[in-house]
Amino acid sequence: FFMASYNTRIVRRSHYVQGNAYGPDFSYAEAIRVGKNAFTGRIIASGVAVGVGALFGGMAMKPTRAVLDRILPKPGEGPGEKSRERGFFKHKTFTTTSTGARYVAKVEAKGDPGYKATAMMFAEAALTLALDRDKLPDRHGILTPASAMGDALTARRRSVRASPIALAGVR
Repeated sequence: FFMASYNTRIVRRSHYVQGNAYGPDFSYAEAIRVGKNAFTGRIIASGVAVGVGALFGGMAMKPTRAVLDRILPKPGEGPGEKSRERGFFKHKTFTTTSTGARYVAKVEAKGDPGYKATAMMFAEAALTLALDRDKLPDRHGILTPASAMGDALTARRRSVRASPIALAGVR
């Protein structure tokens, strides 16, 4: 997953800041599912990797960046309202505990993940910081959302029924 290089660091930082809360043998990795067929999945995954690599590589070099700047959306531009509404994401986290128990946590939302869903998540985090201060952990410094708001943010997400973001929880 192209965000894994960032996300894995955030999850590991959360683990550390919370005193190794996820256990001594904790490990974390991310991947993106690109189909059920192993053969076509590898082809699609390779194409995605090459495409993302080419985009990032192109943005790093001045001549190709100038071309991409003309093609890609300008700062402040983004998908139209219809496109933002059609978007969605489904995220599953698979966990195996040190005792062998397995769990799946699901998070899904309607709306473009990069625009609508992220804006809603930021708003919920801001409301948690502003309105639920008494429920926040007593931590200071460079924190991640999990280490700064943890259970207070999760509780807020679960209590908001009409929200376009649904936190399904652990089963």
